[in-house]
Amino acid sequence: MKFCHLAARSTTAAEETSKLIASSVAKTKNGSLIASETAQSLKSIFESVSQTAVLVDQIALASNEQAIGAEEINQGVSEVDGVTQQNNSAAQESAAAAEQLSQQAELLKSMRSRFKLADNYA
Repeated sequence: MKFCHLAARSTTAAEETSKLIASSVAKTKNGSLIASETAQSLKSIFESVSQTAVLVDQIALASNEQAIGAEEINQGVSEVDGVTQQNNSAAQESAAAAEQLSQQAELLKSMRSRFKLADNYA
């Protein structure tokens, strides 16, 4: 009787052990599946980070090119400003010279009126 009882308990223990092993195998498979999905997600994240790094480099390059272009435009505007100032100075000098010529013409008119020329020279 003790032998039968011991055998029954051994059978029950073996069944429980078998269930625990099956449960552990299922949990291990599930854990492997989760680890595989995690690895795939990390790979995807790494690819996205790599693409982002490439885009950031391209943005930095484009920004640098824009800065160079803006500096060239600024330099061009400065040159145009310098030419405009030179033109303004030249226009002022021309106006002053024209005023002087006008005054000299008036002076010459007044001086000419003092002279009386013969009719055949006039």
